[in-house]
Amino acid sequence: MLDMNKKISRYCWAGFGVMLSLCLVGCTMQSGDDDPVVPPQRTAWQRLSYPHSFAIASTQPEGGSIARAKGIVNREIPKVTDVDLDILGGDVTLWATPEGYLVVERLRVDFDDVAVGADVLPPNGVQLTGLQARIDFPAVAYPDSTGDHVTAVVHLDLFTDWAIRRGGQVYPMAPVRLDDVPLSIEVYRTDDQLKARFVALREGVFWSWADRFELSELMVDLVGPGALAK
Repeated sequence: MLDMNKKISRYCWAGFGVMLSLCLVGCTMQSGDDDPVVPPQRTAWQRLSYPHSFAIASTQPEGGSIARAKGIVNREIPKVTDVDLDILGGDVTLWATPEGYLVVERLRVDFDDVAVGADVLPPNGVQLTGLQARIDFPAVAYPDSTGDHVTAVVHLDLFTDWAIRRGGQVYPMAPVRLDDVPLSIEVYRTDDQLKARFVALREGVFWSWADRFELSELMVDLVGPGALAK
């Protein structure tokens, strides 16, 4: 009788051990099911699969966007000066097509007024106002690199609106068209944002006023502080 009780006891403990093992395995599997699934990070290029609009930083504060050119006063002896064009703001909209192209959907840059002195346009000089550079239709380029550091060079036809303020009156002028302006584009991801930089260079004379004053050697460096990287 005693031996029979021992055998029953052994079977009970063995069964309990099996049940305990199954319980531990089951608990472990259940715990694994509750672990959060971390989605893979989307690259900057993947995030451009729909349009992103980058606000352009103004020239101030220091470290923002800048624009420079050479000013040429046409006299018997031409005088060349450096002209800083203060940027007030603007925006650039980009997106990537399923075929792998980068599209500049929109570009607009607003500039501060520029004073042209009496030594250039006597007797009182003038003030250039309403200065805005824009594109009227999208431009497309194939990127040099994708991933988390997108780079490309796109060629734009830029239109610049401007007007003259003189004697309290504003006189709108015909837009200036700049053909085939190369724009270098750089887009990269930082944390939850996309950031961008746009650099345009135009050699030679790009604007002239009354054969008295010319602007040449344009350099525009635009900083896009960030667009939400959805």
